[in-house]
Amino acid sequence: MKNKFISIFLAVVLLFSNFVTPVFAADGVKGNVSERSIQQQLSNRYTDAIYGDSWQRKYTITLLDEQTNKKSVFVIPAINNGKIDKNVFVSNLPKNLKLVDFQVVENTNFVNNNNIRLFAVETLYDIGCLTLSLAEFAVNPTFWNGFNVVLDGAAVVLPFVPSVTGVTRMIKNSDKLADAMKWGVARYDDLRDAKKNISRFKGYEAHHIIEKRFSKVFGVSENSMFAITIHKNDHRLITNKMAEMIPYRSDYSRLSESYVKDKMIKGYNELYQETGDDLYKFLSRFVEESDQISTSKRVKIKVP
Repeated sequence: MKNKFISIFLAVVLLFSNFVTPVFAADGVKGNVSERSIQQQLSNRYTDAIYGDSWQRKYTITLLDEQTNKKSVFVIPAINNGKIDKNVFVSNLPKNLKLVDFQVVENTNFVNNNNIRLFAVETLYDIGCLTLSLAEFAVNPTFWNGFNVVLDGAAVVLPFVPSVTGVTRMIKNSDKLADAMKWGVARYDDLRDAKKNISRFKGYEAHHIIEKRFSKVFGVSENSMFAITIHKNDHRLITNKMAEMIPYRSDYSRLSESYVKDKMIKGYNELYQETGDDLYKFLSRFVEESDQISTSKRVKIKVP
Protein backbone atom coordinates (compact mmCIF):
# COMPACT_ATOMS: atom_id res chain seq x y z
CA MET A 1 0.00 0.00 0.00
CA LYS A 2 2.87 2.36 0.86
CA ASN A 3 4.39 1.86 -2.61
CA LYS A 4 1.02 2.58 -4.16
CA PHE A 5 0.79 5.98 -2.53
CA ILE A 6 4.41 6.78 -3.31
CA SER A 7 3.58 6.11 -6.97
CA ILE A 8 0.76 8.64 -7.03
CA PHE A 9 3.00 11.28 -5.53
CA LEU A 10 5.79 10.67 -8.05
CA ALA A 11 3.35 10.56 -10.95
CA VAL A 12 1.81 13.88 -9.97
CA VAL A 13 5.16 15.57 -9.42
CA LEU A 14 6.14 14.73 -13.00
CA LEU A 15 3.16 16.72 -14.24
CA PHE A 16 4.43 20.01 -12.86
CA SER A 17 6.79 22.23 -14.78
CA ASN A 18 6.71 25.00 -12.19
CA PHE A 19 6.66 23.57 -8.67
CA VAL A 20 6.78 26.17 -5.90
CA THR A 21 6.94 25.15 -2.24
CA PRO A 22 4.13 26.99 -0.45
CA VAL A 23 4.63 25.94 3.15
CA PHE A 24 5.89 29.09 4.86
CA ALA A 25 5.02 32.75 4.82
CA ALA A 26 7.29 35.21 3.05
CA ASP A 27 10.63 36.16 4.58
CA GLY A 28 10.48 39.19 6.82
CA VAL A 29 7.01 38.62 8.25
CA LYS A 30 8.54 38.50 11.74
CA GLY A 31 10.16 41.88 11.19
CA ASN A 32 8.98 45.29 12.31
CA VAL A 33 5.38 46.46 12.26
CA SER A 34 5.66 48.58 9.12
CA GLU A 35 7.28 45.72 7.20
CA ARG A 36 4.55 43.31 8.30
CA SER A 37 1.77 45.81 7.48
CA ILE A 38 3.10 46.37 3.96
CA GLN A 39 3.19 42.64 3.34
CA GLN A 40 -0.32 42.11 4.68
CA GLN A 41 -1.67 44.64 2.18
CA LEU A 42 -0.46 42.46 -0.70
CA SER A 43 -2.74 39.88 -2.26
CA ASN A 44 -2.98 36.51 -0.58
CA ARG A 45 -2.86 34.05 -3.43
CA TYR A 46 -4.65 31.27 -1.58
CA THR A 47 -7.64 33.34 -0.53
CA ASP A 48 -7.68 34.88 -4.01
CA ALA A 49 -7.79 31.39 -5.50
CA ILE A 50 -10.63 30.30 -3.21
CA TYR A 51 -12.81 33.41 -3.40
CA GLY A 52 -11.47 35.30 -6.40
CA ASP A 53 -10.32 34.71 -9.95
CA SER A 54 -6.63 33.93 -9.46
CA TRP A 55 -6.87 30.16 -9.99
CA GLN A 56 -5.45 28.56 -13.13
CA ARG A 57 -7.87 25.65 -13.17
CA LYS A 58 -10.56 24.37 -10.86
CA TYR A 59 -11.41 20.74 -10.13
CA THR A 60 -14.85 19.59 -9.02
CA ILE A 61 -14.60 15.99 -7.83
CA THR A 62 -17.56 13.94 -6.60
CA LEU A 63 -16.91 10.74 -4.68
CA LEU A 64 -19.35 8.08 -3.51
CA ASP A 65 -18.68 6.04 -0.39
CA GLU A 66 -20.17 2.68 -1.36
CA GLN A 67 -20.26 1.56 2.27
CA THR A 68 -22.41 4.47 3.48
CA ASN A 69 -23.89 5.56 0.12
CA LYS A 70 -22.79 9.11 0.96
CA LYS A 71 -21.49 11.52 -1.68
CA SER A 72 -18.74 14.07 -1.09
CA VAL A 73 -18.04 16.98 -3.43
CA PHE A 74 -14.64 18.70 -3.51
CA VAL A 75 -13.99 21.99 -5.27
CA ILE A 76 -10.23 22.42 -5.56
CA PRO A 77 -8.73 25.51 -7.22
CA ALA A 78 -5.21 24.99 -8.58
CA ILE A 79 -2.30 27.41 -8.91
CA ASN A 80 1.38 27.10 -9.94
CA ASN A 81 0.44 24.67 -12.72
CA GLY A 82 -1.05 22.19 -10.28
CA LYS A 83 -2.79 19.28 -12.01
CA ILE A 84 -4.58 16.14 -10.88
CA ASP A 85 -4.32 13.19 -13.25
CA LYS A 86 -7.78 11.58 -13.18
CA ASN A 87 -6.57 8.04 -13.82
CA VAL A 88 -3.83 8.22 -11.21
CA PHE A 89 -6.23 9.74 -8.69
CA VAL A 90 -8.86 7.04 -9.25
CA SER A 91 -6.39 4.17 -9.08
CA ASN A 92 -5.23 5.28 -5.65
CA LEU A 93 -8.59 5.93 -3.99
CA PRO A 94 -9.55 3.68 -1.05
CA LYS A 95 -11.63 0.69 -2.12
CA ASN A 96 -14.83 2.04 -0.60
CA LEU A 97 -14.69 5.26 -2.65
CA LYS A 98 -15.92 5.49 -6.23
CA LEU A 99 -15.40 8.46 -8.54
CA VAL A 100 -18.81 9.72 -9.67
CA ASP A 101 -17.78 12.92 -11.44
CA PHE A 102 -14.52 14.65 -12.34
CA GLN A 103 -14.70 18.09 -13.94
CA VAL A 104 -11.92 20.50 -14.81
CA VAL A 105 -12.44 24.15 -15.73
CA GLU A 106 -9.60 26.27 -17.10
CA ASN A 107 -9.60 29.93 -16.09
CA THR A 108 -9.45 31.95 -19.31
CA ASN A 109 -9.02 35.15 -17.27
CA PHE A 110 -6.02 33.89 -15.31
CA VAL A 111 -2.95 36.13 -15.35
CA ASN A 112 0.28 34.70 -13.97
CA ASN A 113 1.38 37.17 -11.31
CA ASN A 114 3.87 34.90 -9.58
CA ASN A 115 6.67 37.44 -10.00
CA ILE A 116 4.60 40.03 -8.16
CA ARG A 117 3.31 37.68 -5.48
CA LEU A 118 6.66 36.22 -4.43
CA PHE A 119 6.79 38.65 -1.51
CA ALA A 120 3.12 38.38 -0.51
CA VAL A 121 2.10 36.84 2.75
CA GLU A 122 1.00 33.35 1.74
CA THR A 123 -1.05 32.81 4.86
CA LEU A 124 -2.47 34.83 7.72
CA TYR A 125 0.07 33.40 10.16
CA ASP A 126 3.82 33.72 10.23
CA ILE A 127 4.08 30.03 11.21
CA GLY A 128 2.79 28.94 7.81
CA CYS A 129 -0.16 26.81 6.79
CA LEU A 130 -0.82 23.10 6.66
CA THR A 131 0.21 21.27 3.49
CA LEU A 132 -0.33 17.67 2.41
CA SER A 133 1.01 15.77 -0.54
CA LEU A 134 -1.64 14.62 -2.98
CA ALA A 135 -0.81 11.10 -1.78
CA GLU A 136 -1.71 12.01 1.80
CA PHE A 137 -4.89 13.67 0.61
CA ALA A 138 -5.86 10.60 -1.44
CA VAL A 139 -5.45 8.24 1.52
CA ASN A 140 -8.71 9.54 2.99
CA PRO A 141 -10.08 12.45 0.93
CA THR A 142 -13.52 12.39 2.54
CA PHE A 143 -11.95 13.28 5.90
CA TRP A 144 -10.97 16.67 4.46
CA ASN A 145 -14.43 17.36 3.03
CA GLY A 146 -15.52 20.81 4.20
CA PHE A 147 -12.00 22.19 4.56
CA ASN A 148 -10.75 25.01 2.33
CA VAL A 149 -8.08 23.51 0.04
CA VAL A 150 -5.91 24.77 -2.80
CA LEU A 151 -3.69 22.68 -5.07
CA ASP A 152 -0.36 24.53 -5.18
CA GLY A 153 2.05 22.67 -7.42
CA ALA A 154 2.25 19.15 -5.97
CA ALA A 155 0.90 20.17 -2.56
CA VAL A 156 -2.65 20.28 -1.25
CA VAL A 157 -2.73 23.39 0.94
CA LEU A 158 -5.19 24.21 3.73
CA PRO A 159 -4.58 27.96 3.92
CA PHE A 160 -6.64 28.66 7.05
CA VAL A 161 -5.07 25.86 9.11
CA PRO A 162 -1.77 26.95 10.70
CA SER A 163 0.98 24.33 10.61
CA VAL A 164 1.64 24.10 14.33
CA THR A 165 3.55 21.00 15.37
CA GLY A 166 1.44 17.87 14.99
CA VAL A 167 -1.62 19.67 13.65
CA THR A 168 -2.68 16.90 11.21
CA ARG A 169 -2.70 14.29 13.96
CA MET A 170 -4.54 16.66 16.32
CA ILE A 171 -7.24 17.38 13.75
CA LYS A 172 -7.78 13.67 13.21
CA ASN A 173 -7.93 13.03 16.96
CA SER A 174 -10.38 15.81 17.84
CA ASP A 175 -13.81 16.28 16.28
CA LYS A 176 -14.01 19.67 17.95
CA LEU A 177 -10.75 20.81 16.36
CA ALA A 178 -11.69 19.34 12.97
CA ASP A 179 -14.98 21.28 13.03
CA ALA A 180 -13.15 24.46 14.06
CA MET A 181 -10.57 24.13 11.28
CA LYS A 182 -13.30 23.88 8.64
CA TRP A 183 -13.89 27.52 9.50
CA GLY A 184 -10.17 28.05 9.95
CA VAL A 185 -8.21 30.45 12.09
CA ALA A 186 -9.10 34.02 11.13
CA ARG A 187 -9.86 37.46 12.52
CA TYR A 188 -12.52 37.49 15.20
CA ASP A 189 -14.85 39.75 13.24
CA ASP A 190 -14.58 37.63 10.08
CA LEU A 191 -15.59 34.48 11.97
CA ARG A 192 -18.30 36.29 13.90
CA ASP A 193 -19.84 37.74 10.76
CA ALA A 194 -19.62 34.46 8.79
CA LYS A 195 -22.01 32.58 11.09
CA LYS A 196 -24.30 35.50 11.83
CA ASN A 197 -28.03 34.68 11.47
CA ILE A 198 -27.35 31.02 10.54
CA SER A 199 -29.59 29.04 12.91
CA ARG A 200 -27.63 25.77 12.77
CA PHE A 201 -24.60 27.54 14.27
CA LYS A 202 -26.56 29.24 17.05
CA GLY A 203 -24.65 27.33 19.74
CA TYR A 204 -21.23 28.26 18.32
CA GLU A 205 -19.11 31.30 19.08
CA ALA A 206 -15.91 32.88 17.82
CA HIS A 207 -13.23 32.53 20.50
CA HIS A 208 -10.22 34.85 20.68
CA ILE A 209 -7.21 32.51 20.89
CA ILE A 210 -5.57 35.10 23.13
CA GLU A 211 -8.44 36.59 25.10
CA LYS A 212 -9.75 39.94 23.91
CA ARG A 213 -9.26 41.53 27.33
CA PHE A 214 -5.52 41.52 26.58
CA SER A 215 -5.79 43.38 23.26
CA LYS A 216 -4.27 46.55 24.73
CA VAL A 217 -1.32 44.59 26.11
CA PHE A 218 -0.45 43.64 22.51
CA GLY A 219 -1.49 46.98 21.00
CA VAL A 220 -4.11 45.50 18.66
CA SER A 221 -7.87 45.75 18.25
CA GLU A 222 -10.17 43.04 19.59
CA ASN A 223 -11.70 42.46 16.14
CA SER A 224 -8.32 41.90 14.45
CA MET A 225 -7.18 39.17 16.87
CA PHE A 226 -7.06 35.57 15.66
CA ALA A 227 -9.97 33.38 16.70
CA ILE A 228 -11.55 29.99 16.10
CA THR A 229 -15.19 28.86 16.05
CA ILE A 230 -16.11 26.54 18.93
CA HIS A 231 -19.22 25.53 20.86
CA LYS A 232 -20.28 27.94 23.59
CA ASN A 233 -19.74 25.25 26.25
CA ASP A 234 -16.08 24.89 25.27
CA HIS A 235 -15.81 28.68 25.10
CA ARG A 236 -17.12 28.95 28.67
CA LEU A 237 -14.65 26.29 29.82
CA ILE A 238 -11.76 28.30 28.37
CA THR A 239 -13.04 31.57 29.85
CA ASN A 240 -13.25 30.06 33.33
CA LYS A 241 -9.79 28.51 33.07
CA MET A 242 -8.17 31.74 31.88
CA ALA A 243 -9.82 33.60 34.76
CA GLU A 244 -7.85 31.28 37.04
CA MET A 245 -4.65 32.08 35.15
CA ILE A 246 -5.14 35.87 35.19
CA PRO A 247 -8.04 37.13 37.35
CA TYR A 248 -10.40 39.63 35.75
CA ARG A 249 -9.65 42.34 38.31
CA SER A 250 -5.95 42.35 37.44
CA ASP A 251 -4.23 45.53 36.31
CA TYR A 252 -3.64 44.54 32.68
CA SER A 253 -1.47 47.62 32.05
CA ARG A 254 1.23 46.05 34.20
CA LEU A 255 1.31 42.81 32.20
CA SER A 256 3.85 42.01 29.47
CA GLU A 257 3.08 40.18 26.23
CA SER A 258 5.27 37.24 27.25
CA TYR A 259 3.54 36.93 30.63
CA VAL A 260 0.09 36.83 29.02
CA LYS A 261 1.18 34.28 26.43
CA ASP A 262 2.77 32.07 29.09
CA LYS A 263 -0.44 32.11 31.11
CA MET A 264 -2.58 31.35 28.06
CA ILE A 265 -0.31 28.41 27.16
CA LYS A 266 -0.48 27.13 30.75
CA GLY A 267 -4.28 27.40 30.77
CA TYR A 268 -4.70 25.55 27.48
CA ASN A 269 -2.27 22.84 28.61
CA GLU A 270 -4.25 22.32 31.81
CA LEU A 271 -7.47 22.03 29.80
CA TYR A 272 -5.80 19.42 27.60
CA GLN A 273 -4.71 17.47 30.68
CA GLU A 274 -8.22 17.70 32.16
CA THR A 275 -10.17 16.80 29.01
CA GLY A 276 -7.71 14.93 26.77
CA ASP A 277 -9.06 16.88 23.79
CA ASP A 278 -6.47 17.99 21.22
CA LEU A 279 -8.44 21.20 20.63
CA TYR A 280 -6.65 22.64 23.65
CA LYS A 281 -3.24 21.28 22.70
CA PHE A 282 -3.64 22.99 19.31
CA LEU A 283 -4.52 26.31 20.96
CA SER A 284 -1.54 26.02 23.28
CA ARG A 285 0.85 25.34 20.42
CA PHE A 286 -0.58 28.13 18.29
CA VAL A 287 0.11 30.66 21.05
CA GLU A 288 3.55 29.17 21.69
CA GLU A 289 4.72 28.91 18.07
CA SER A 290 3.25 32.04 16.48
CA ASP A 291 4.60 35.55 16.90
CA GLN A 292 1.51 36.95 15.23
CA ILE A 293 -1.77 37.19 17.16
CA SER A 294 -3.74 39.44 14.80
CA THR A 295 -3.97 40.60 11.19
CA SER A 296 -5.11 43.74 9.42
CA LYS A 297 -6.19 41.69 6.39
CA ARG A 298 -9.86 40.71 6.32
CA VAL A 299 -11.04 37.66 4.40
CA LYS A 300 -14.36 36.13 3.47
CA ILE A 301 -15.00 32.94 5.43
CA LYS A 302 -16.65 30.01 3.65
CA VAL A 303 -19.39 28.52 5.81
CA PRO A 304 -18.78 24.75 6.26
